Amino acid sequence: MTDKLMGNAAEFIADQLEISREEMDEFALSSHQKAAAATEAGKFKAEIVPVALQDKRGTTLMERDEPIRPETTLEALAKL
Repeated sequence: MTDKLMGNAAEFIADQLEISREEMDEFALSSHQKAAAATEAGKFKAEIVPVALQDKRGTTLMERDEPIRPETTLEALAKL
């Protein structure tokens, strides 16, 4: 374990491998698009188990991986 944050580690590796921000954003966009397509095709059904979450408003059933953003764009990624 180190005291490095994930973002710092990613920047260090990108510098070492000479990967540009644009290349990283293009990879991220492709990754989100592929993950969204695989999810829609049911490729992850055996891996994602629905979980019921309870709060003061009631119960919510979580059935999808929320971090996948199929609508993201290169422009949006560049702003991160």
